[in-house]
Amino acid sequence: MSLRAYPDMKTGGKAKIPRLTIAAWGLVLIAAVFFLQGWHSPKGNPVKQVRVGGAVVQAEVVQSPDKVAQGLAGRRALDEGRGMLFLMPERKRQVFWMQGMRFPLDIIWVDQGRIIGLERNVPPGEEHIVTSPEPAAQVLEVPAGFSERRALKPGDKVTIGD
Repeated sequence: MSLRAYPDMKTGGKAKIPRLTIAAWGLVLIAAVFFLQGWHSPKGNPVKQVRVGGAVVQAEVVQSPDKVAQGLAGRRALDEGRGMLFLMPERKRQVFWMQGMRFPLDIIWVDQGRIIGLERNVPPGEEHIVTSPEPAAQVLEVPAGFSERRALKPGDKVTIGD
């Protein structure tokens, strides 16, 4: 028996397009729109893959002054392999304040595609302020202990993907 469409007698010989096929194409279209726009976090921030040393981080990217100031404050946790990448408005010594944080972080200072410094296991709390060792264009926050588990060090390459 060959596979071919049989006309529907009730429609005058015209075959109907099954509703399931239309629904499937609709889902494909929706997926394509999301793919073209890129991934976004539940907070609406774009998510990019960041390769740091030999590790990969799925990082929310923020750059507006409001989003940079908010950072990860108020969140309950940050899963392993996740992070937040700050694209700073100026390449200068960056100062980060842990006000509103609920969990410790590793802060990775980045400039010209390389780690220029690390702050490991920075505890939460408004009394904790950290400063980059030299001018930085980006800052990557990851869960505390991440940089030690991945043996990250100054000089390691950092690549921001799509």
